[in-house]
Amino acid sequence: MRKWRVWPFVVGGVVLVLVLIVAGVGFARGTDPHAAADRDAAQSALVTNADLGGTFKEVEHRSFARSRGGVRVDGGFSECSSSDSALEADGQAVVDSILQAQTGLSAQVVAEEIIAMGSSDSATPLVDAITSSARGCVSAAVNANGENSGLSVALQPSEAPSVGDRASAFHGSMGIANGRLAADVDLVVVQQGRAVVLLLVVDTTGSMHGARIEAMLNKTLIRLVPRFGT
Repeated sequence: MRKWRVWPFVVGGVVLVLVLIVAGVGFARGTDPHAAADRDAAQSALVTNADLGGTFKEVEHRSFARSRGGVRVDGGFSECSSSDSALEADGQAVVDSILQAQTGLSAQVVAEEIIAMGSSDSATPLVDAITSSARGCVSAAVNANGENSGLSVALQPSEAPSVGDRASAFHGSMGIANGRLAADVDLVVVQQGRAVVLLLVVDTTGSMHGARIEAMLNKTLIRLVPRFGT
């Protein structure tokens, strides 16, 4: 069994483990070849440092493919259980990447996760589950992991960009070191065929939002089309 945690973000030297989908995924027996191909295609679609202008450093990168026996979620927060169940039902592969640019106290973090589902019909319930549980799931993760770092986060639904088959979005703020440093937070969830993309941007400069976020998403979605459809 392999265990993993998703969405760890580093902002100004503070580590936040922000769990949106699952705290652990278990795989038994050999890797399913179709899922492995999904994993590789999704990995190639992730936003890179080059896409962001070359000023970012990748601080984490992970990829997983389901086994022939399926996917099992372990140790997630109860607030995220609907997303966990949707992923267990037909999840094929998960990849994620975290990119960070930092100068002094100014920091920008771009975290992206791509989840490959077995079909577009099973991807839709996952998007719905993530959207409906995002705020509670994020709050639970911050409360569990941010207490010693003085982290807090507030998110509200916002207008989603016109990307993919369907999308939802949240905007808010993150307080770091008990509010002594603040950052804008944008979270977007997009379905592209049978793939689900989560993009989270944490920005203390106020310059990474709107059109820049949409451009990042479009790069990923275009790359997903050949394997995962539209």
